Formats: sequence, C-alpha cells, structure tokens
Amino acid sequence: VLYLKLTRSDPGFVPSAAQNPAQTSQPTGSSVSVVVASDTPPSDSPHHPPNSEGHVSTHAPAAASRGGGLEGIELAPMEEGDQASLLENGGEDLYCSYCDVKTLLRTRHCRDCGQCIYTFDHHCFWIGTCVGEFNHRLFYAYLVSEFVTCLYGCSLSGSTFSVAHSNHWTRTVWTQNVGPLFALVTSLAFLVMLGGLSFFHTYLICTAQTSFEVMRRERVGYLKHVPHDVHPFSRGVWENLRFVFF
Repeated sequence: VLYLKLTRSDPGFVPSAAQNPAQTSQPTGSSVSVVVASDTPPSDSPHHPPNSEGHVSTHAPAAASRGGGLEGIELAPMEEGDQASLLENGGEDLYCSYCDVKTLLRTRHCRDCGQCIYTFDHHCFWIGTCVGEFNHRLFYAYLVSEFVTCLYGCSLSGSTFSVAHSNHWTRTVWTQNVGPLFALVTSLAFLVMLGGLSFFHTYLICTAQTSFEVMRRERVGYLKHVPHDVHPFSRGVWENLRFVFF
C-alpha cells in the first residue's frame, strides 16, 4: 500500500510556466530573502527563533509555504565566511530555463520527471518518481517498513531449516534447504541495502540535508564553499524531525 501511494505521490513539483501562465517567463525579483536576525524575532513570524545578533539567514518568501523548503525557518548560526559562501548564489535570482519559472533555494530540475522539485533529494527508479519535500516522509516510512519486512523474512527463512541426521548430513542439509537458503540470502541482501538507506535518510532528516547535497556537495553552488561539518539548514534534531514528519 505504501509503495502504491508513494509511486503516485507528489514530491513537490514546481508548476512550470505552461502549467501556471500567471508566472512571468523571466524572474523579476529575488526568490530568496536575505535578512539579519536580531535578538528579538519579528512579531509576525512566531516560527523564527532568535539567533545571535548579526547572524545572516536565508528563508523562502512567505508565499512559498512548505513548498519552498525554508518557510519560517532561518539558517542555523554560522561564521561570517560560511554565510558569504552560502549566500553567494542563494541571494541571487534563481531561474530554471527548462521549466521557464523562478525557483527557490534547494529546488532542482529533474530531467527524468521533467519538472523542478522543491527540496530535491533524488530520483528513485524503484518508485518511478522523485523524492522531494512533499513525499520524503512517505519515502522514509516505506524504507523502514521494507526493512522490517526483510528482517521478518530472514527470521522466517531461518526457522524453516531442517537438519537430517545421517552419514552425509552436510549434503543432506544443503539439498533439503535450497529454498530457505535462497530466501535467506535474498532477504539478507535486501536487509543490508534497506538498512543502510534507512540509517542514511535518518541522518539526512536529523541534519536537514538531502542526498543530492551530500553526494554532490562540491557541485552545489550554495554549499561548495561551506565546510562539510556545517549544516546551514539545520535547526536542531527535534525541529528537523518536526519539519519532516509533522
């Protein structure tokens, strides 16, 4: 059920110019706001926790809602040089020539889907669509459920082994347990793969990163000069979890 729901889910498609004629064909304003946080959060932004004075932050425009990936969330405090590196490209107009629309920070065009994806993570050929901001929670639930299923499969396969007492017991064990052995090996292989993916995406969610940003950090304009131990979009483990799951 989760798989079928995931294959039909919306990862966070950005409407193209053809789908949304109201958008201008060329960007006319900055799609990323740059603000300086003060000791007191703005009265009309209750979700903006105060940073230390002078920390520069980036967030999506209010109209972006959750689709922007940064609505109501300021960047974590960083050193001045790291801030400059992050905002070098992020502070400029972001525009996708394929979709002919303005885009937001962390949005990326997927050539397989033919559209831009909010907070793009990766295109998964197993489900035939992208994983983005809108379906990352569902994708994570699917990974965990498959991991538990494989764990149960390993246990079930092992419980069906039969051991015959004979002079050639080794050969007998192999011939009598071909099916359970094949099932066990297959379940173990998927268990390792799905377990690794589950733990990896747990790490991504807890640090507010995406697979694309981690795997190709040197190619991401707004991150390539930011130190690897700096997670600019993270607001703490609990807030990161809350943003994805709640």
